[in-house]
Amino acid sequence: MPIPRPPYLPDTIEDLQGDRFQNCLPQWLVYIQESCRLLEETDSAVAKAEEETNQAKLKADALKQQAIFLTDEKNEALRRMEVQIQRHLAVIEYQKEQLREKDERCTKSEIEKEKALALAAPTVPTPKTQNNPALPTEM
Repeated sequence: MPIPRPPYLPDTIEDLQGDRFQNCLPQWLVYIQESCRLLEETDSAVAKAEEETNQAKLKADALKQQAIFLTDEKNEALRRMEVQIQRHLAVIEYQKEQLREKDERCTKSEIEKEKALALAAPTVPTPKTQNNPALPTEM
């Protein structure tokens, strides 16, 4: 709605008491009514804007709280994952050490087996066995 304009702008109180004012009473009435309507509409619009502002602030505060909560939740999940990763890495290191020790034992066992086989092998040629007549043969 456009801003209402008075029929004229009086400079003094005498201007309002003169014939000019009396001749413009219907226009002044319209001016006053339109001004009052505009004030009511403006007050209503201001109240609505203030309410919307308050609602927006409440929503923003709720979103901030949710963001803080989600950030805290994410950080806690990351912390738990880091602890879990450290545990898994410790298990992997332990298993690697166990595997290394097992490989060493296997290697030592192979070496000992080779030594044992080498010691069991004759170092000089074994004579051929002949039938000894003194020994009874089985029948």
